[in-house]
Amino acid sequence: DIFTTPQKIKRVIEKIIFQNLFFENSSKNVQSIILVLLNSKFEVIYDSSSLNTKINKASADNSKGNANTNDKKPPPITYNKTEICFNIRMPVEDDITLKVYKVPKLMIMQSQRKEIFRISFNMLFCNNYGVAFPKWDIDGPHKDINNEKFPSKMCVCVEMEPTSGRKKPIGRLKINDVQD
Repeated sequence: DIFTTPQKIKRVIEKIIFQNLFFENSSKNVQSIILVLLNSKFEVIYDSSSLNTKINKASADNSKGNANTNDKKPPPITYNKTEICFNIRMPVEDDITLKVYKVPKLMIMQSQRKEIFRISFNMLFCNNYGVAFPKWDIDGPHKDINNEKFPSKMCVCVEMEPTSGRKKPIGRLKINDVQD
């Protein structure tokens, strides 16, 4: 039959890393960010606002993506001077939409969160270790031509477990094509 549906592509997202999301990462800025993942039916499959957890400031060693020699589960959210990392380790398939919200300083109601950007992609376009989106490929920040709201080096990296399975500790994606 020529009209068969292709088999769904299943992967595991290890981390979602926001590089240079703000001009300066502070605990206040990091705590104001909410990450939401939606599947191809636009059902919420991950919502960081439901994590009742403390956000950890990463040490210089951990922020470089060095592999831990022990298998301790990393904290759900870590940050350093230039990165915010959501350690989610979640199976996904086919189309994924990643939405990022900012919560106002005075969070009276959760309905007041404001979407600051979104990214939609299909697992078919991810290489063995994931995919990276520079500022100009992200819905929302791409309009900020004068770099008033988002730094020019802003990037979102989605790190994935290799398709062959997790044999070695995952390395960091290299972003060589993100330019000023």
